[in-house]
Amino acid sequence: GVPSMDELLQKYDTDGTITRLMELERESPEAMLEPAQLEEATAGAEHLRCGVCRAMCKQALVEARAAKALRDEESLSAITASLCVGVPTGYDDPENQPKYPGNPPLWGERYRVRKRRGAGGEDRWRL
Repeated sequence: GVPSMDELLQKYDTDGTITRLMELERESPEAMLEPAQLEEATAGAEHLRCGVCRAMCKQALVEARAAKALRDEESLSAITASLCVGVPTGYDDPENQPKYPGNPPLWGERYRVRKRRGAGGEDRWRL
């Protein structure tokens, strides 16, 4: 049969290098990017910050209204705490999902991210 990941690591990762790289990528994926890619990702994060916050607030309001929780602080707290959670259906281990680029919250599928030329002629990421 097909060997498991653990079996492959035991056989080929004798000094632990592959395991360390996998841990690094899971904990800090941006460390695995080339300098130009890292610069692009950093700029994109800065450009998208306000749009993502607005989208999260909109989603929180939708969920709070659906749960009739607009005046219940405890319920609102639970709703906002779960906004950024989104793992593929049927996945049993959310702790081992990559952080970035990773799996976005499921409501994030309603939005598209595009790079567009801004008023000043510079390219900016837009949500």
